[in-house]
Amino acid sequence: FGWRGHHDGSLLSARAAFPHSSVECRRLLLARDNSASPDMVGYTLAALPQKPVWLETLLTEKFFAACAEHPTLRKNERNIYCIDCSVGICQHCVVNHSAHHLLQIRRYVYHDVIRLQDVQKLVDCSQVQTYIINSARVVFLNQRPQPRPSKGSVNTCETCERSLQDAYRYCSVAC
Repeated sequence: FGWRGHHDGSLLSARAAFPHSSVECRRLLLARDNSASPDMVGYTLAALPQKPVWLETLLTEKFFAACAEHPTLRKNERNIYCIDCSVGICQHCVVNHSAHHLLQIRRYVYHDVIRLQDVQKLVDCSQVQTYIINSARVVFLNQRPQPRPSKGSVNTCETCERSLQDAYRYCSVAC
């Protein structure tokens, strides 16, 4: 699948009030990825042969752990990802990232998922199997262990060989 080159800023409501990310975070992004321009939010596969740094970090981030910045506050689990800073944050950290591009991570049976409508603005997920959870279409961020080898399954993930529905090539964004 490829990286999207379009983003309309509607990931979380805080983004609407502030049209640009902070200068410092933009500088950090440029330092890590020389192929990005200051106005570039999404990526295209032709312009970037590898996964963007923020996506690599998103896929390795450990969500739903307590936030180190807010250990004594209630509801301090890190379930939001700041694309501009490449870091998982809690709801109390959002005020410090209000002008940034944010993605909400959700949990389904101990695995991290993201709403398709949020991630498809940044990553082409047309070949990733989707699921409907609590009336929202989602994709899994990472591979899940397969309980047993599939027998007779015609369609499997091209990366990890997990059984899939016919129309898909991958089981998760990571694959």
